[in-house]
Amino acid sequence: FSDNQDAVLVRLVRPYLLQQQPLQWGTVVKRVRVQTKSKQALRERLKTLKKTHGKLLDRFPALYFRTRSAWQPTLQCPPQPITKGTHVITEAVFRGVSQRNVRQLPGMPHFNAGEIASGGVTMLLKVLNIGAGATLGDIGCGIGNVLVQVALESGSKACIGVEVREELVAAAHSALFSVYRALSDCSVVLVNNIVFAEEANLALEQFLCMSTVASQVVLGRKMYPRHRNSCGRVFCLLWDLVQPVQLEVKWASISHEFYLCRR
Repeated sequence: FSDNQDAVLVRLVRPYLLQQQPLQWGTVVKRVRVQTKSKQALRERLKTLKKTHGKLLDRFPALYFRTRSAWQPTLQCPPQPITKGTHVITEAVFRGVSQRNVRQLPGMPHFNAGEIASGGVTMLLKVLNIGAGATLGDIGCGIGNVLVQVALESGSKACIGVEVREELVAAAHSALFSVYRALSDCSVVLVNNIVFAEEANLALEQFLCMSTVASQVVLGRKMYPRHRNSCGRVFCLLWDLVQPVQLEVKWASISHEFYLCRR
C-alpha cells in the first residue's frame, strides 16, 4: 500500500465509524480504485494502521486528513465582478461546445442531464448571496458554464468543478487529492444530483457531513425525500432545509425545484 492509498482508505472508512454504521467494504473497494486490493486486504491493512497509530482514526497523524492549506487556485478572479453582459460573455465562451459533449448518451443518463440556464444561475446567485470571499464547488459541473458565470457575476474567491465524464476519469483520478483539497475549501456547494447513482449520493453525503467549511448547499434532489422530524441521520442533524428554489434549466421547458440547505 502506498501512502496515498492508506490516506484514501482511512478517509473512506472514517464516516462509517463516525455514524456507527457497518462498514460497506464493497463500496470502499470500488472507491479505493485499486483492482489488486481485495476486501480482505483492505481489512488487514486497516488493522495494521490501527496497530501503528491506535484504534481511533481521529487520532491518526494529520497526513491522513491533509485536505487543505497546500492548495491555492491557479487563476485569480478579477477584483471586481462583471455586472453587465455576463450572459453574452458566458454564451460566447461556450458557443464552440459540440453537441457530442452535451448530448445524453443511450443507457448513460448520469453522464449528462443538461445544464442550468444563465437566468437560473443569476437567480441562484441572488438566493445564495455569494460574496467575494466565498468558494463555490459544483459537483457534476458538466461543461462548466455555471462555474464561469458564477465567477464572472460574483467575483468569488474560487469556483471549482468536479465531473465524472469517462474521458476525464484518468485525469480526475490522478488529481484526486488536489481536487479533494479544493472541495474542502468550498463554503458554498452546488450539486445537480438529480441522476446521481446511489453510491455517488452516499459519497456526497459523507463529504457534506465531514466538511468543516461548507455552510450552504443547493441540491437538485433531496438527500432523503421521505425525511421525518425524528430522523437521526447525521446529514439531517447537521443540515437544515431552508427553502426550495425554482431555477430555469435547459433540460425542461419549465423551471426545476432545487433545495437550499444551511448549517
